[in-house]
Amino acid sequence: MSATRRPKARALGLSLAAYLAFLVATVAATVPFLQHARAATLTSPALGVAGGLGYIVLILVTIRFARDPSLGREVLAVRATPLRRAAKAVVAAIGAGAVGVLVLEPIFHGGSAQRITAGVAPQSTGSYVLAGLSIAVICVVGPVAEELYFRGLLFGALLPLGQTPAVLLSAGLFAVVHFTPAAMPVIAVLGVLFGLLRVHTDSIWPGIVLHVLNNTLAVLVTIS
Repeated sequence: MSATRRPKARALGLSLAAYLAFLVATVAATVPFLQHARAATLTSPALGVAGGLGYIVLILVTIRFARDPSLGREVLAVRATPLRRAAKAVVAAIGAGAVGVLVLEPIFHGGSAQRITAGVAPQSTGSYVLAGLSIAVICVVGPVAEELYFRGLLFGALLPLGQTPAVLLSAGLFAVVHFTPAAMPVIAVLGVLFGLLRVHTDSIWPGIVLHVLNNTLAVLVTIS
């Protein structure tokens, strides 16, 4: 492989540093809520507060590092794309994702392994606020942060390898960092679909839309 086809060490380093900043921020924000950390419920402050702070740090650091010349211009692909083309791509991705889930879920049972429980129904204003915050983090903040990072910063750092390796590697890492082995196959498939949307539409927005829809469906299943 020629030097021009190798990812730049600085670009990969910045991508790694951005995710480490996210992990450090999330862990630090979780410390005050250690008694709730094992309870993955919608009213858990470890999910809504700590998770939200971690994702905000990831968004800010990703945007800051994306300005580095080693990553090229507009690496985050936060750009408009033709609506009809994007809509068709998202619908196709939804169909492919549904097939992937139907095939893989009965084998690995990743949904039950990763599922966040609704827990006890909110009994106070504070618990309602925490539940709302957790839902916002899962359905909006998390997808935006993860797409900016995995299909933006990291994808751009890997792009010198070619589009296909960038899609596959970013999807694989996306699955691994969810730290739930049973869920990794399905998450990897979703990561590939998000990456293909990024490539096909030359924009990160369709992937964000699909990611939001996926997570919102998961929350609706949890609270139903």
